[in-house]
Amino acid sequence: MKKNRFTFVVLLMLILSTFCFADNDNSLLLKGLDAYRQKDWTTALFFLRKAATLPENNTAETWYVLIMSEVNAADYEGVLTDGNYFLQKYKTSNYLPQIKYQMARATFLLEDYNQALLMFDDFCNNYPNHELYASSLFWKAECYYQLYDFVEANNLFEEVLAKFPTSPKSVEAAFRMELLKQREREEKLLYLLRVTGEENLAAREDYERQIRQYQSEESINFKMKVTELSLLVDSLQQELEESNTRIENLLKKVNELTVQNEELKLASEDAKKSATIAAYEAELQKLAYEQQLLDEKILLEAQKLIQDSAKKQEEDVEAVITSPDEEITYVPEEEQEIVLPEVDIELQKLREKAKELEELLKS
Repeated sequence: MKKNRFTFVVLLMLILSTFCFADNDNSLLLKGLDAYRQKDWTTALFFLRKAATLPENNTAETWYVLIMSEVNAADYEGVLTDGNYFLQKYKTSNYLPQIKYQMARATFLLEDYNQALLMFDDFCNNYPNHELYASSLFWKAECYYQLYDFVEANNLFEEVLAKFPTSPKSVEAAFRMELLKQREREEKLLYLLRVTGEENLAAREDYERQIRQYQSEESINFKMKVTELSLLVDSLQQELEESNTRIENLLKKVNELTVQNEELKLASEDAKKSATIAAYEAELQKLAYEQQLLDEKILLEAQKLIQDSAKKQEEDVEAVITSPDEEITYVPEEEQEIVLPEVDIELQKLREKAKELEELLKS
């Protein structure tokens, strides 16, 4: 959180400085910020200190970046000097807690543990909800540790571990608590050695063995933990690969089903067309059958007409013989027209319908 906020500040200052230097050749602040981004602390301090002397750069943000550069460059005297200036000039700045925290740390690193204890205690009282509260509490415990007040130091380390288990300082607090336990064991052992001077050598050897065993156990536990985490990472990686494989198989299955669906659609259309053709063929067969019936009917009618015509001719011949005075006109059989109007119309309709069906079959 702290790193993200500071990165945002640096980026903001870079943008602002770009506009500020549009009409000004002085690019000290920009060079200082660029050096800070590259973690070139010496160069960053050089340009930022020069930039801070200019009125347009004399801002809380500039001084904040300058002080953070001094922290990273281990210039703790500079942190205290510039931090006091910041506290006096920017009393309402949002960066005030961070500056106080860095000044307390600088005091601790200068080994002024009593003053650092007061400064961290002041920070904890004034900013109980700040993101740096857990770290400040840890350094307060460190002050007690350096001042040999191990009981108070252990209590504060326990508080950090209990209230802020996710804080990076919780690991260091647990380590410090273990050191305090080890120191307690050492003191008890030294007391025992003083009481039983004749067993001094054996006790020392036992103590050294315990220390080696403790260090060995710690190393083994750490290696086991690393191994477990490595196996967990490998397992998760394998699960990820299996998931990707399943997804690829599902995509292939979807593509196959899509192709099958298209084939089924084409097959369905072919089936419908085949059914239509079959229906047309059945209709043609029906028409052919009906035409055959009509042909047979026409044949029967023609035969009947021929018989009637023959009969009539015989009657006409007999009539001529009976009445020779009357003139009878004889019409040859081949010149007589056989007219079947109704049958002819029905036959024509059947032929037209058959022609339509044949055209549909061709299409």
